[in-house]
Amino acid sequence: MARVAVPNFSPSTSGFHFINSFPHIPLLTIAVGPVSIPIGDASNGLCGGMVYAVRDYFQAGMPTPPDTSSPSGGPLYDYLVKRLFDSFNLPGGPIFYMQLMEPGLPDHETTASQIGIAPHGRAWVMINDQWPKIKADLDGGRLSPMALVEVKSTDPTMMGHNHQVLAYAYDLNGSNLTIWLYDPNHPDDDNVTLSLSIADPQHTTAVNFSDGATVWCFFHTDYGFSAPPVFGWQSLSGVLTSNVAVGRNADGRLEIFARGTDAALWHDWQTVPNGGWAGWHTLSGGLIGGPAVGGNANGRLEAFVHGTDNALWHNWQTSPGGSWSGWNTLGGGVVGDVAVGANADGRLEVFAHGTDNALWHNWQTSPGGAWSGWNSLGGGLTSKAAVGRNHDGRLEVFVRGTDAALWHNWQTSPGGGWSGWNSLGGGLIGDPVVGTNADGRLEVFVHGTDHALWHNWQTSPGGAWSGWNGLGGGLTSGVAVGRNADGRMEVFVKGTDNAVWHNWQTAPNGGWSGWNSLGGSFSGDPAVGSNADGRLEVFIRDVRGVPWQRWQVVANGGWN
Repeated sequence: MARVAVPNFSPSTSGFHFINSFPHIPLLTIAVGPVSIPIGDASNGLCGGMVYAVRDYFQAGMPTPPDTSSPSGGPLYDYLVKRLFDSFNLPGGPIFYMQLMEPGLPDHETTASQIGIAPHGRAWVMINDQWPKIKADLDGGRLSPMALVEVKSTDPTMMGHNHQVLAYAYDLNGSNLTIWLYDPNHPDDDNVTLSLSIADPQHTTAVNFSDGATVWCFFHTDYGFSAPPVFGWQSLSGVLTSNVAVGRNADGRLEIFARGTDAALWHDWQTVPNGGWAGWHTLSGGLIGGPAVGGNANGRLEAFVHGTDNALWHNWQTSPGGSWSGWNTLGGGVVGDVAVGANADGRLEVFAHGTDNALWHNWQTSPGGAWSGWNSLGGGLTSKAAVGRNHDGRLEVFVRGTDAALWHNWQTSPGGGWSGWNSLGGGLIGDPVVGTNADGRLEVFVHGTDHALWHNWQTSPGGAWSGWNGLGGGLTSGVAVGRNADGRMEVFVKGTDNAVWHNWQTAPNGGWSGWNSLGGSFSGDPAVGSNADGRLEVFIRDVRGVPWQRWQVVANGGWN
């Protein structure tokens, strides 16, 4: 017989990505007057809660959170504990466990069980009573929670030594049955199985568990759906092959851009300001690396990419928030990703690493209008440029030089000529980023050679620079910088644990909070945008290329 499987489910894509291992803490505490009474012990595992939660997420059409470390508190932990208690199917569930754990219960049928004056043996229960329920679920395209009886004992405290798994497929070859399982003890493993012969329920039947554990019996548990909570990282689906670029439409709706698996540019946008997302749509084209996006003077977004011919190509909205023009070339010889800034009068200006390792730029000759053609700013680059705008409207660009130091070059007047290159020293890995303080002072952030985050800021708007100062941390990515509604800057990086970490100014223009984790397990660099209501929103890909988002619940506040 061909394999029967629940469509689109596999443990590696739809299960939790962390193991069923939790600290020695109570499952919950109950307050009795001034005394808190602990209930349960998480170190015994939350397998039933994880199994029920995975079915909840799958049934709701939602991805499981991307975290690869088991939670030891917080909303996800609380949800798993709740679903663990649900999986016990109180009060009947523990009674059934104890019946099947009873050492005196035979594994086979007896004369008494055959005439109905004694309980059926474990083989009969599995094959004649419980397997048909599991099969009905799977034949109907439903995931099927199962309890595995792994101990024989009359001691109720041993009940926690049993296990729960989630069946998602089966093979039945004659009487030889193999059930494919999501096992919380083996995250991301698509090869966990339970196999047995269902030919003779009258006799002792061995159950072979690929885990190696002894299984005396199994049974179907009575699952009921519970809508999974929305918290933490949320998937935007799709598969991307570049970091995300974030733009904001004239009406405040965020729009994100990235390279797809077909090397085309894809975009997704909020359908209303601060709201949900439309889903990914293609803008076609052929990209190398990631896109950049700028906002024209009239609010029309414009995307720029490094084409497969090594020229710069652009595509723009024909009206604010409207349809797109299609691709047009700006020519040039581009190496790596491009950067875009907006001049004081609203004219966009793009900066690209040329094939001669100099920085080249090209600008609109009027706001939203034609382009000047390429001109060199010289220098010797080993990074993408970062573009900031001074308080008086003068653009300033920052690059890593061939000496791994940070170099900068600025317009000597708004929209005017350039100063030439000057060194800010330091030692960088990767690309710099630049943010703007509430008082207009630029501040630049770099991934240091010690893998900490370093920053350097203007001591007055448009003025001299402070010199380098460390913000600590352990970085494995580039940096994203956003500005809160109250003017405080906030930076985001991927840490050595592949989670996103953030650090924020405690007051506008002020000191820094220290690092805090936003969790998850990711690849690539984060990107950040600001919603119409001032809430920051962060975007990043996981190792599969799937994009994820997380946002502030209120402006300047905590995170979902």
